[in-house]
Amino acid sequence: MLKKLGINENTDRYLIFVGRLDKKKGVDILLKSFAKTIKKHENLFLVIVGTGKKEYEDELKKLMKTLQLDNKVKFTGFVSEQEKLELLEKASIFLTPSHSDVHSIAIQEALVMGVPVIVSKESDWPEIDEYNAGMTIDTDVNSVYKAIEKMLDQETNLEELSNNAKKLIEEKFLMEKIIIKYESEFNKIVNNYKK
Repeated sequence: MLKKLGINENTDRYLIFVGRLDKKKGVDILLKSFAKTIKKHENLFLVIVGTGKKEYEDELKKLMKTLQLDNKVKFTGFVSEQEKLELLEKASIFLTPSHSDVHSIAIQEALVMGVPVIVSKESDWPEIDEYNAGMTIDTDVNSVYKAIEKMLDQETNLEELSNNAKKLIEEKFLMEKIIIKYESEFNKIVNNYKK
């Protein structure tokens, strides 16, 4: 899939957005932030996975051209589940500066794949900060830009963030762990009722 997009997995890095292309998702903010970021990172790309209303997709592609990002932003359109996992697996950072999204499945998929994430505070993922699996940010161009720069900075250990992302999913979202937690709570309720 990367070869098809013109990304060399040995020399290039890329950021990824996965989701429905809708104004509430903040993809325009992401493009504007990326335009600032690319000035310092020559071998960096932005992969945008998903579809939406044609008018909005056209608006985003027009913005991409205005920002002179034609060669650095790759719109994939619809991809299969396998292709999505392949793209997530090699991504440096997953981003979603959404204006209103509650516990997005796409964020969870990125975390499962060990991809550090940058998500808006509106996405309701306080666990990201709690586990140091990425960053939660405000939904404006400067906040997104600063978060990308901070995570791409040599001081940031993306491998550590990746391990934390996997740990977050394992401890908070694996069904086996959730069942044990619920079973414990039900037992407490039953024991209190018996008293």
